[in-house]
Amino acid sequence: MPDRKNMDIGEVVKLSGLPASTLRFYEEKQLIQPIGRHGLRRVYDAGDLR
Repeated sequence: MPDRKNMDIGEVVKLSGLPASTLRFYEEKQLIQPIGRHGLRRVYDAGDLR
């Protein structure tokens, strides 16, 4: 995993192999929460990938 603190949803999708819809579902169920946005894209803590 890259040594990063924050990743946008596209990076999380690429590294995790999960579709963005799954990440949004997890967010809806409050299993993960974005730490902010970069433009229109959600930004997650790298720890969420683990």
